[in-house]
Amino acid sequence: MMVHSLSAPQRRMLLEMLVSERAGEHALRVGRYMDREHIANSLCRLLMVDWVTEQEIIFTEQGRTLAEHLADWVVDRTAYAARAC
Repeated sequence: MMVHSLSAPQRRMLLEMLVSERAGEHALRVGRYMDREHIANSLCRLLMVDWVTEQEIIFTEQGRTLAEHLADWVVDRTAYAARAC
């Protein structure tokens, strides 16, 4: 089994995809600005997303699972920080 470490932009894109999916959008429009296409391609190589059109990506099952775990982790850290204050 190979272990990959996701960069901050990759994690942000996964979270952005999760939010857009929960908002009812069928795919995330990537566009060709701010290196977003490169980030999406790197997630595709890691089998986290699939391209459905030239500018839109969707989750693979693995990508969705990871994004949900990442969101839980972010929320748990935020809740912990709020209690610590």
